[in-house]
Amino acid sequence: MAIIHRLSHIINERYTDVGIGGSHFSFPVGVAHTYGAMKWEHDTVPKPTESQLITWMNEKNAESAIADVREQRNKKLVESDWSQGADVPVGIKTTYQIYRQALRDLPSDNSKWTMDDNGMVSIDWPTKPS
Repeated sequence: MAIIHRLSHIINERYTDVGIGGSHFSFPVGVAHTYGAMKWEHDTVPKPTESQLITWMNEKNAESAIADVREQRNKKLVESDWSQGADVPVGIKTTYQIYRQALRDLPSDNSKWTMDDNGMVSIDWPTKPS
């Protein structure tokens, strides 16, 4: 399952990357961690907008989903490595070459996979030759 990056993860990552140490925000105890509830605690760095945070979260979640798709795809490629051996008949080899190319194209073809809000990735895998 793909990792889901939440509000606090994104803020920590974005602001650690720019060399600002320490905590930049807090949430009241017992309150949902939403943008409106977040208290910004950094005087010299402006609070990111809610739109910026949503954009950053979507980018990170998409990266995570793509990595998940690639991992599963790589397993399928390894499972079909045998089909490219010198002793494999041409008909079988060619069929698997088409299948393997479709697997390689998969992560960049986002029409073949989706990720829901819970990080579950649904993939329309190419059909493995029989």
